[in-house]
Parts: sequence; C-alpha cells; structure tokens
Amino acid sequence: RRVPTGEQERSTGDEVSAIGAAFDAMTQRIEAQTAREQQQASDHREMMAGVAHDLRTPLTALHGHLEALAGRGLAESGQRERVLAAALAQSDKVRLLSQQLFELAALQSTDQVLHRERFRLDELVTDAVQKFDLGDGPPPVTLHGAPPGPLEFEGDLHLIERALSNLIDNAMRHAAGAAPVRVSLRREGGLAEVLVEDAGPGLSAELLSRLEQGASLRDPPLRRTSGGIGGLGLAIAQRVAALHGGSLRPLPSVLGGTRLCLALPLTN
Repeated sequence: RRVPTGEQERSTGDEVSAIGAAFDAMTQRIEAQTAREQQQASDHREMMAGVAHDLRTPLTALHGHLEALAGRGLAESGQRERVLAAALAQSDKVRLLSQQLFELAALQSTDQVLHRERFRLDELVTDAVQKFDLGDGPPPVTLHGAPPGPLEFEGDLHLIERALSNLIDNAMRHAAGAAPVRVSLRREGGLAEVLVEDAGPGLSAELLSRLEQGASLRDPPLRRTSGGIGGLGLAIAQRVAALHGGSLRPLPSVLGGTRLCLALPLTN
C-alpha cells in the first residue's frame, strides 16, 4: 500500500535519530577508550620515572664504592672491607628491586598459570618464619597464637611462599629495631588467614586506603613523598592472593603498627 507522507516522514526521522544515537554512543566509547589509553600511558611513564629514581641512588652509590675500591686510597684492609660491604649492600638493593619488578610484571600477565599442588600451609608458614632466624640473638620474627593444626591447601606453593616472605620482609624493614614481627595462622570458616604484624610506624594513608578498598597497589603506581615508587612487595602479595581467589587487607594492630591479613580460600 502507499505510505502516507506523514508516516513516511516520521519513519525517516526515527531512522535518523537512531543513526544519530548510535553515532553518539560510538563517539563516547572511542573517547572513553582514548582516555583509558592516555591514563595507562601516563601510569606507565610514572612507573618508569619511579623505577629510574629508585635505581639511580643505589647505582650511583655502588659506582662510587667501586671507584674507591679500584683506586689506591684504601690502604687499610679494614677500610676496603667496609667499602666492599657498602657496595654489596647497594648491589643487593638493585637486585631486590629488579627481582620485584620482574615478578610483578609476570604476575600481572593475563596468561599467568598457577602451578597448583596440594601442601600443608601451616608447615609453609613455619618454614617462612624460620627462614628469617639467622642470628644468635632474639629472633626478628616469631610465630604467635595457637596453631590451627594441619591446614591442607591447594595452590602455587612458590607464589604463596613468595607472598609470605614479602610480607615478613616488608614488616622487618619498616619496623627495624622495634618488637619482633609476629606471624600467626588461623582458620576462619572456609578461609586460611595468615596475619603479619609489626610495631613500626604504620602504612601510608594512600596505601592503607587502597588495601581497605581492595584496590590495586600498582594501578596507578604508588608514589613515595621522597620520590620513587613504593609498595612493590605488598603489590606482589596482593596479586598472589587475588590469583588464588583471596585478598590482602589491613586489620587493627595491638602493637600500634601494621597488621596485614593474607586470606586464602581452602578447598575440601
């Protein structure tokens, strides 16, 4: 049949409106994607600037120590040993930062595959604590609280061990000279919770806020007031927990410092 002129005009108008709406929606998607890409590029530049800052200081110091060792101004063997020890300490800082950056990049890969196996989580926690007891004096890390008994866990043993070591090492470095770091393990329903507590000055406000909200510690990167990037060790632990379906969150501390809970889901 013949379509009346008014109907035809309304139909044409509807089509134009639909095309206009589709074009507007496409424009908004392109603008949003462009904004995300620009933000990612900005975060990447910020990360690289932070890494460069963190590497520059120990590398400069290391170079100076090596120059001193290569020169002839260090006649005494004791003096040479002190300079060598300082050079090794700076080299260890570079090694640790490089290792953490490599591990975090690998963990953030979309094709990360967990090497799952069944193991005793309570034994792993005990081993992780004992690994830090190297001297003859009081241990810097202690097991605290009643043991929960055998806890069977299925996951990537290497990654869980790395997360625990990072949490303990981070607590020791930020609470140096304070009370020993306390590590405990408990079972809460279907979760195994590893608690790491120190008597240090506590976390920065931004880092604490992100942990409480479950937000990423690496996207965007955390900036220290002194320059450089911070929270690499905690970011690795957070990512390991997420890969296992768990979380890393802060809890109130009776020691007045930092108390972090690495929560991991148990399987039957």
